[in-house]
Amino acid sequence: MFRSNSIQVLAVLFMVRYVDNYPSTLENIVTLLLDSVDQDRQALTAEVKDALNVLMRQNYIQKKLDTYQFLTDSEREVNEAINAIEVDDRKVARKIGSYLLTSNLIDAKYTYPHMKNQYIFEFNEYIDEMGLNRLSNNLNIQIISPLIADDYREIDFQQKASDGKNIIIVLKDDDRYIENYRHIEKINAYLQKPESRSDDKKQEIAFNRKAESKQVEEATQKMIKDDLIDADIYVLDDVLPKGSNFESRLEQAKKEIIDSNYRNLHYLTAVKTDQDILDTLKGKNKNDLFSDDEQAIKEIINYINVQASSMNNVSLANVIKRFGEIPYGYKPTDIAWMVAKAFVNGKVKLYFNNEQILLTSAQEDPKGTQRYLIGKNNIAKLTIKPVKEISMRQKRDAKDFVNNILDMRLTVDENTTSEQMADDIKNKTKRFVDCSNALMRKKYNFDTPYPGHKLLAKGVHDLNAIVKVKDSDRVFQIISDHLDDYEDWHEELEDKAILEFYGDVDVEQISNQQAIWNKAHRYLDRYNYAKSMISNQDLIGIAQKIKGCLENDNFNNTIPKLKELNTQFADKYNDIIQEAYDKIEAQIQISLDVIKKRIAESDFPEDKDRELNDMAENVFNTLLQKAKEYSNSASEDAYVSLVGLKNNIDGQTNEQKKNIARVSSELAEQARKEQELREKKTAAEENDEKEPVSVAPVSNKTKPIIRVKSNKSKDITELVHEDSWKITNEEDLDKYLAELKKNIEQELQHTDILNVDFK
Repeated sequence: MFRSNSIQVLAVLFMVRYVDNYPSTLENIVTLLLDSVDQDRQALTAEVKDALNVLMRQNYIQKKLDTYQFLTDSEREVNEAINAIEVDDRKVARKIGSYLLTSNLIDAKYTYPHMKNQYIFEFNEYIDEMGLNRLSNNLNIQIISPLIADDYREIDFQQKASDGKNIIIVLKDDDRYIENYRHIEKINAYLQKPESRSDDKKQEIAFNRKAESKQVEEATQKMIKDDLIDADIYVLDDVLPKGSNFESRLEQAKKEIIDSNYRNLHYLTAVKTDQDILDTLKGKNKNDLFSDDEQAIKEIINYINVQASSMNNVSLANVIKRFGEIPYGYKPTDIAWMVAKAFVNGKVKLYFNNEQILLTSAQEDPKGTQRYLIGKNNIAKLTIKPVKEISMRQKRDAKDFVNNILDMRLTVDENTTSEQMADDIKNKTKRFVDCSNALMRKKYNFDTPYPGHKLLAKGVHDLNAIVKVKDSDRVFQIISDHLDDYEDWHEELEDKAILEFYGDVDVEQISNQQAIWNKAHRYLDRYNYAKSMISNQDLIGIAQKIKGCLENDNFNNTIPKLKELNTQFADKYNDIIQEAYDKIEAQIQISLDVIKKRIAESDFPEDKDRELNDMAENVFNTLLQKAKEYSNSASEDAYVSLVGLKNNIDGQTNEQKKNIARVSSELAEQARKEQELREKKTAAEENDEKEPVSVAPVSNKTKPIIRVKSNKSKDITELVHEDSWKITNEEDLDKYLAELKKNIEQELQHTDILNVDFK
């Protein structure tokens, strides 16, 4: 049942429903219900409030922000359907939180001052413990709405904020915007139902409710914004009380919690870019370590050292993750620049896919190295290792090694890092090794390396341990561990004058010592080629001494000896060559005399005699010329060839003898045929005289027949058929001689002259 004042209020709302420019607020309704100016307005206002609440519960009216509206029957039906809808307050809270976040009234980001606005921190934002954004950050903003505020005490907020990870914002305890959002959610839910579109009237009412919902939401959002001034903010051990500018209080809270957590952020003194990384790798604007971001770089180096001491591999991705988190919060680009700076300053070493990146390589290809430092797919493959500090002893050893072993100087100054020093040592060692390899390519011939080759090869092998080492720290360790060995090796080289023997690698001309050694080896080659024919004991002894010296790599001792032995060998060798030549020359003269004698004995015609003599002289003069060439030749086979001419002389002598026999035989045969022809002609002439016939006159002149003695040569072995004669008495001798005589007589039946050769 309505009370009279409720009916009056309902009547007033009905009257003003369609009156423009007269909002039906509580104050205007009270004004219309006053009976007189003396009536108690405050008491009437309380009565009107009660009446309005009753009417709203009974669904005769509805409240729209701060106005009240009379409902028609159709509107009452729709309102009953809307009010019957249950709303989850979590949706209401999320609606409030989303507005606060998206409108940046409570921004989840904070731009750190004094860092060129490059450092922006993001918070996880919650309302009533429900996440509003991507929850992947280290710090939180917790918004507490009136829906759950009563579940907590103030001390609970203080304790939550004191953990240093949360900013607590407690919104003003105002039910109005809670109720408004509930109503908005109910309207939105109703509009999704089919009954809101069941007839034209309901569609019109639903349309109006939708517009009403939008207006209510806008007004509610303004209400929330205005109420923020009364929100309490808890941060760390501090409470930033209500009553002052909310935005500045929130900025203060963010700065306090950022400074507390990212307490090492102030180590950064300069913000860097990708171009700064490239410039650092190129060596531009080179400063020492104590410049930009000094303390931050030291922190990174210390972290790498600690991880390395635990045998952990550290990738750039690990470093970026570690120093992107509390208490640092550095950006990946700044971290990459600091790693590049430490690398250039020789404090760390970089490896990509386990292959070390040398500083020289990085400077030659800075863009390639930059890609390793900033590429998202590369940072996990880029490993960082600390550069171990080298001791004073290792530095001294390294200097001694370069000075005394390599005979070079280290190009270092006070700013040179151990990494750069190691690279310089490796480069100089490689040059020394390359020179040594070039020296070893100097050989007497393809198969005969010079003495000292093994000692040089040993040094090259040992020094390659420095050249090929990938870890620059190991360069100093290897040198210190093996410096005594290197010094012993180098001392042996000097004692034996091996480098002096091999000469300058850049000069193609052989050294004086090599010239002496080469000559000795050529002399030994001559001897070895002919040693089976050499019986001169002096020459044999000299050759053996040369051989011993050639096998010895102590050139300080052997080269002076070889120089003297070369002279001795040359003298003795020339002696036996001359001796052999004299014998060959004598043999040639003897053979030529024998041949000329046989030609003369054969009574050849003058022209044939001259032809055969010329032929013999040409043959033996050619052999004599060869003998002269061999005697003057430096070839290793000269002596053998010279001695071998004896067989050639014998062969040519036999050929000449055979030629004389052949020519004499041919001429004798020719004379015989001419004699037969003449005899036949004489017989024919005698027959013609008995029977005269008319014939042509014939000249009385006839060509004389030249009589040439046939000449045959036989070796005694061809006339004596036995291999040997065994003579025990005179009878045996007579028997053998009779046989020899018989054989000679048989040969003489076919020749005028028989030459028997006994040797």
